[in-house]
Amino acid sequence: MKNGAFRRVVRYLRNSIAHPYPIAGTTAQQREGIKFLWWDLLFANISVAFYAEFVTLFILELGGTSGMIGTMSSFNSAMTLLGPLIGAMLVARSGKRKVWVVLGSGGLGRLTLLLSAVVPLLFDGLTAVIVVIVLMCIRSLAGSISGPPAQSLQGDIFPPGIRSRWNSLAMVTGSVITVGVVPLAGFIIRFISGAAGYQTTMLLAAVLGFVATWFYSQIPEPESAERQTNPRTKAKGGGWAAFLSDRRFLLYCGVQFVWQFGIQISGPFFTVYMREGLGFSVDTIALLATATAVVNIFALAMAGKLVSDKNYAKMTAIGMLLVPFMPLSWYFAHSAWGVLGAKAYGVIAWACVHVAGLPLILSITPREHRAQFIALANAVSAIAAIIVPIPAGWIYAAYGFRVNLLLSAAGRGVAALMFLAMYLRGAFSWSYDDRREAELTRQQHV
Repeated sequence: MKNGAFRRVVRYLRNSIAHPYPIAGTTAQQREGIKFLWWDLLFANISVAFYAEFVTLFILELGGTSGMIGTMSSFNSAMTLLGPLIGAMLVARSGKRKVWVVLGSGGLGRLTLLLSAVVPLLFDGLTAVIVVIVLMCIRSLAGSISGPPAQSLQGDIFPPGIRSRWNSLAMVTGSVITVGVVPLAGFIIRFISGAAGYQTTMLLAAVLGFVATWFYSQIPEPESAERQTNPRTKAKGGGWAAFLSDRRFLLYCGVQFVWQFGIQISGPFFTVYMREGLGFSVDTIALLATATAVVNIFALAMAGKLVSDKNYAKMTAIGMLLVPFMPLSWYFAHSAWGVLGAKAYGVIAWACVHVAGLPLILSITPREHRAQFIALANAVSAIAAIIVPIPAGWIYAAYGFRVNLLLSAAGRGVAALMFLAMYLRGAFSWSYDDRREAELTRQQHV
């Protein structure tokens, strides 16, 4: 009896780790792709957890300033403007997607982490800071090049009925990993102390990231609709012309521009504010990130139950209306407990927006031009992200972070009302997936 119960527990744990993902309505090739994408997700999230929360602190440890952090954020945003356009062009010309993800974020992006780990051994002072910032900008470029190809590939791997469930699972998994790994990374940094601690976590992130890259490289890639685009459509401008003629998607991009504007007014400076404004230690920042991740697990799991592939626009509208109150809650946070409350509210407010993000963008982009549409949406958001952080850094230095928070809340609020207006006017009442299914059904009856 005891052995049987033990085996059942082991089997349950094995299944929970090895294949907890949804597969309803998938083909054998899609299931194979989901399997390798799952293992890529696990190792990629572990890699990110070892460095993402500590990049800013690493630069500050090397002698960087809040102004340099703001400048890096702007340059990163410039890379995210250029990168998606390059990625979409590569997909349109080659019809391939996986290779650009493997070479981009999976290859060059993770190589920059490895190089960042050795920078303090080769340079010191301002030179070391500049080199690390340049490497982080290259990492951002590599990742943004891979974005449209990766999302286009996901659109073929996941049928519409399971996209929101996969997105929820992926985000919950990321939060669970953050809970376990971020405190470990913080302990390593504190135990080794100084720049060497950050170097160690960067090295671990690079190694684990390359493992994730190998798993991603094993995904069987379905035939791309972007390779099969009609030559007449290409002669008329292809995806770029289709983008300009799609009024709904243009309005969506306008909302994203304003939304990103509001985010970037405060986004780059939360960690700086905790470190310099509130005087929190690295351990405290790591513990806050861990506690927030615990809340995020439950928030995303609940959002996964609330969001479906039929109501993603509605849940996005509700979430966007809640998000502007997050920077306002930071305005009144003066202690670690206050910051924890503000961060917890933030992840709860963001949960539905995050879970609905993938099915929303896939539903409003035509399959034959998906990478280009996604690239242009990312580019529009990147424009706002480029122009805001440098003046936002000046506001932070001249007037304090609270002014940033108020301006951020206002920008996010305007964007939320714009999206709500689109939803109420029926902009999301149909999707390209519905039209494609109707076309396939019509062809079967001809």
